[in-house]
Amino acid sequence: MDYDPVNQLLVCMMCGEQQYSYSPEGARAHIEEAHPETLSLGQQQRQRLEEAWDQQVAQREQFFTSQLQKHAMPHTEKTAEVEVCLEIDDPSESTCKDSPKAKKRKTF
Repeated sequence: MDYDPVNQLLVCMMCGEQQYSYSPEGARAHIEEAHPETLSLGQQQRQRLEEAWDQQVAQREQFFTSQLQKHAMPHTEKTAEVEVCLEIDDPSESTCKDSPKAKKRKTF
């Protein structure tokens, strides 16, 4: 079993199925039911299986990282200038004297 930190679940290294039990008994039950032949694997076979799993995980991580980098937008700071005008009873005192629609004027 391996641990998937994203989903916070155990993952079977034989079939990739997520395991919702964190106990050794739950992991063993899955192995006995789905992969009983792996219980008799020798140390070399287990090590090859672990290396193949690690290689597959590394390839997936590299793929996802490259996709994120490819689709990431460059960070550019965008600023907006907004002019706020106050509506005053006397139009001669308006803070936006040059605009007939002082309430709706926005500058970007």
